[in-house]
Amino acid sequence: VPWVAACTIFDPTSFGYFHTFLTEYLAATFFTVGVAVVAWVYQRADLKPRQRFVVDIAIGLLTVAAYHVKQPYVAASLLPLLVAMSLERNASAILKWGQSLLTSIVLLAASIVVWNAFLPTTGKAGNSKRMTGALVANNLAATCIRGATGVFRDTDSNIDVCRDFAADARDTSQIASFVPAACTDAHLTTTEAIKLCGVSVCEKPFGVMIEIAHGLARLWAIGSPTATTEHFAIAHRVFRIGPAVPAVFPMPDDLRRGVESYSQTGASAGAIVSPLRFVAPASIAIHSTCSVISALLCAVALFRRLLSTVELSAPWRVLAITSTTATGFCLGLSILGTTIDRYAYPVFPLTVVTVALACIIAVRGLGARFGWAQQDEK
Repeated sequence: VPWVAACTIFDPTSFGYFHTFLTEYLAATFFTVGVAVVAWVYQRADLKPRQRFVVDIAIGLLTVAAYHVKQPYVAASLLPLLVAMSLERNASAILKWGQSLLTSIVLLAASIVVWNAFLPTTGKAGNSKRMTGALVANNLAATCIRGATGVFRDTDSNIDVCRDFAADARDTSQIASFVPAACTDAHLTTTEAIKLCGVSVCEKPFGVMIEIAHGLARLWAIGSPTATTEHFAIAHRVFRIGPAVPAVFPMPDDLRRGVESYSQTGASAGAIVSPLRFVAPASIAIHSTCSVISALLCAVALFRRLLSTVELSAPWRVLAITSTTATGFCLGLSILGTTIDRYAYPVFPLTVVTVALACIIAVRGLGARFGWAQQDEK
């Protein structure tokens, strides 16, 4: 829908991220393309096997590209595929989506093997603490500790966890046995993290759910002062660049060497940027509102799918794919404890599409109910 694209393109936050040297603009592109391709295929049951194979390869290459930009971005293609598969009722169609999913996983695994074989030849060893498995394990552990004890819900300091854990976890002795590893450089193994999560969920299920809900609120910038959000600090920085606000963030010398070729002075605002500066504060509220509405519509769409004995209509199918992909990605980030609002930006265009689709569905429904369509035809 052209006006939906315009709303996203001229959104101040989107404008800022697409003019910032970070990965969010690439991720937003990956998610938009991934969902668009899956939604298109979902509407094309007449695709020939050769055409479907080409599409599967394209989705697989998108998965590979997204993963090697940043691992969580594999959700840009894998989540829409899983949603499309779950919406199907025909065994043959489910099998085709399974084939698409398997193709993406195989290509991704092959790319990881090739990369891991290539990396040693460069003389640079990977950081084991930054490997996917290690990050997932320790992020899960941190989320579970926060949920089970309520410690450092409003701060990211592991020191606070260690200092206050004994007082807050008197009745969680099993969890306490893992805390020393979680609060030191030793890091938890994947097995230890899974065990910790199981114990936390069994002993403090509501605490874990509350922590996940808090994470979603942080991702959607709900209740956060505008000045404390990274949408304001980073995306909206383009509207404040000047002598007092350099274009490149302060950073250690070893990191600065990698970006020293980039100019540290910003260009003048120009005719396009000036109007966006005035509506920038409202942009964060729009992001929050669209995210919450998208999550509610996700629940409605999945509820309709479970209760309905017939296929969802085309608009509802697309809405289910966009809303579930956006909400599922944010839910995953919250579970893993990566709850900076900037991380949720890549799915913002999907939330805008979801809200737009909901409006279209509502207008059509009212038109059918009150006979507006018939009047228009006359």
